[in-house]
Amino acid sequence: MQAPSIPWMMLMRISVRNLFRHRRRNTLPLVSVITAVASVTFLNALMRGIQVDMYATARESLNDDWLVTAPGYFDDPGLMHSFKPAKETLMLVEAQPGVQSTGRVRSPAVIMSERETRGIELAGVDPSTETFSFISHASIDGKFPAQVDERGIVLGRALADDLRTRIGKRVVVVVRDANGRSQEAGIPVIGLFDSECTGLEKRFAFVARESLESLPPPGYVTEISISIKDEEHVLDSASLTTLFPELVARSWRQL
Repeated sequence: MQAPSIPWMMLMRISVRNLFRHRRRNTLPLVSVITAVASVTFLNALMRGIQVDMYATARESLNDDWLVTAPGYFDDPGLMHSFKPAKETLMLVEAQPGVQSTGRVRSPAVIMSERETRGIELAGVDPSTETFSFISHASIDGKFPAQVDERGIVLGRALADDLRTRIGKRVVVVVRDANGRSQEAGIPVIGLFDSECTGLEKRFAFVARESLESLPPPGYVTEISISIKDEEHVLDSASLTTLFPELVARSWRQL
C-alpha cells in the first residue's frame, strides 16, 4: 500500500515552523556551516593569491617564462659563457603570437662604495626591449642609461642604503670578463629603483647592455629571456631546443 503524498507547501510550512521552534539548536549548525564555507573560500582565495604572486615574482626576477643560456652557465655564471644569438632565430621567436624576447649580459659582481662592499648580479639590459621584467614597471628616481655611450648604474634603493651611497656618487664594480680576468671600473650612480620586493633591490644593479659588451665579444649576450603573453600559445622545451640547438632552455619552474 502506497503512503499518501504530502503537499510540498505543507512540508515547507512545517519546516519553517520547526526552524523557529528550535532556534538555538538550528542556529548553531547554521553558523558552523557558514563559518566553514567562508573559511574554505577565504583560504582558497589566499592560496591562489600566493600562487599568483609567486608565479609573478619568479617570472619577473629576470627569469620570465623561458631563459636560454649557454651550457654550463648555471654551474659557473659569468661572461665566460656568453654567446652570439643569430638574428634570424630571434626573428623566428618574436614572430610567434604573444611572444617577446630580450638579450641580456648578466654576471655576478662585487660593488664597492666609499664605506661598504656588497655582492650583486650586474645586468646589462636594453631598456627598449626590457618590457616584461620587474624593472619595466619599477619606480626609478633619476634615469636609466639608455644610450650606447652613456655611463651610469642604477641601484636598488635598499642596496644604495646598504652601501650608504646616492645619486651622483661613484661606485666601483668588479666583474670577470669573458676570459675570467677581473675587471674593475668606477661608475656613477645615475638612478635608484624601488621594487615591491626588497630582495630584488639588494640583488640587482643595472647598466646599459652596450657598456658591458666590451667584456664579452661585441654582440654577445649571456642569456635570452622569453616571455609568453598569450596563454593559449605553447612554447615548449623541444621547440626551443630546435631553435637554439647548441644552447640550454630552462622554464621559470626549473629556475
